[in-house]
Amino acid sequence: MVARAATDRPVKITLPGPMTIIDSTANTFYDNNRELAADLAAALNAQILELVAAG
Repeated sequence: MVARAATDRPVKITLPGPMTIIDSTANTFYDNNRELAADLAAALNAQILELVAAG
């Protein structure tokens, strides 16, 4: 990972949350934003867990 090679300190990043993503995308699939937010949260959680596992 390029960022880890550039420093000996912990690498920190910011991630958008489900509501930020909803506010910047067009929902043409879900019946309501609550369902979309739940799926986005699950997808973000999976990605975050992979980042944590990668160190």
